[in-house]
Amino acid sequence: MWRRAAAIGADLVMVSGRRRMAELYAAVGMPVYSYRFDQRPWNGAEWDGVKHFVNVAYSFQNISGLLGPSPEYDSHARLARAIGRAYVAFVNHLDPNKVVGESDGRGGKALLPRWLAYDLRRPTNMVLNATRNWVEDDTWRKEEIAFMMRPEVAKELLS
Repeated sequence: MWRRAAAIGADLVMVSGRRRMAELYAAVGMPVYSYRFDQRPWNGAEWDGVKHFVNVAYSFQNISGLLGPSPEYDSHARLARAIGRAYVAFVNHLDPNKVVGESDGRGGKALLPRWLAYDLRRPTNMVLNATRNWVEDDTWRKEEIAFMMRPEVAKELLS
């Protein structure tokens, strides 16, 4: 039952609001870029999963050394650079894909795949991970989350 309760709780508190806001902005033609952070800290236990707020160490470029020792965890530093560059590109151009110097800094490929704008016909998230980044469909538990987002249900569940 733990997995079910955790899924319901996460859908209610984390996923449904993000998805609903992405849908609302996309519906009026605003550029929306959605992501799911999928990386445990270097010293995080596997059983503990990826907690809320872990992404902040990556978003702010590891200023406190939380990304792990080099060279074993250099992929974590590359992920942090990719996230930072995408954020700066979004702030400057409203598009996280307009990154200056898109390579990994060593002449390699771009740090992130093309980040698709949220589209109501085919909603997607960028999945951010130190091993591999990818784009996934944002349709898991679609009916259940849509039920949670109905105003008469949401006001009861979130009150």
